Amino acid sequence: MCRESRCLSSFVLTLASFLMSSASAATIIWVSDNKGGGSTDQGWIDLLAGQGYDISLAFRNMEGRTLDATKLATLNSADLIIMSGDTASDKYNQTGEPEQWNGITRPILSLAPYQSRDTRWFWLATTAVDFGVQPSLEVVTLNHPSSRA
Repeated sequence: MCRESRCLSSFVLTLASFLMSSASAATIIWVSDNKGGGSTDQGWIDLLAGQGYDISLAFRNMEGRTLDATKLATLNSADLIIMSGDTASDKYNQTGEPEQWNGITRPILSLAPYQSRDTRWFWLATTAVDFGVQPSLEVVTLNHPSSRA
């Protein structure tokens, strides 16, 4: 597992890179399994809302665990989707779901490193759960084309 300070700085750098490269970003969909109240994400949500971004919490109550055409259309209408670290990654990789999530045309910022593994969404070539021995997930080139919408 990554250290809190390293995860925090990676998140801040990635988010800052996206927001700087896409000044017109207005709508951010926050995907979380948190049912509200005491969310570990609330500070980030408040920070982004305070900067003038419209934060949709429609997917905050485990709504992202199953997708249909209406939910996919909603996700594809956002400027940015943030996959919270407050998700159970094994609930987002049921039959057909990785393909649905990977078919979304809008940028997704995942704060859930487990979600990125080969056993989930196939973004990173690792099945390890001990991130202490794996290379860290860090932004190393802020202006890389993959960091922009």
